[in-house]
Amino acid sequence: MSSEAKMKKVSFFCPRCGSTEQSAGELVGHGVGFKPDDCKFWVAGTSQVRVRGRMCRECGALQLEGDLGKLQRLNPSDAD
Repeated sequence: MSSEAKMKKVSFFCPRCGSTEQSAGELVGHGVGFKPDDCKFWVAGTSQVRVRGRMCRECGALQLEGDLGKLQRLNPSDAD
């Protein structure tokens, strides 16, 4: 594999141990997600924002990120 291909493949590293060995995934379970505090209860569709992340294969640290587009649709005033 060329070094350029390796650089494209390795776009995340663990902030705890520096490893590039990571697995992508999402939080699972009943009711697991992110609901903004200032979101109205009654919105079209669900008010939960999908949370995805990566787990380090060396130390188990998690890096999480939410669906920013969904958050901005729920709270358009936050999209400054």
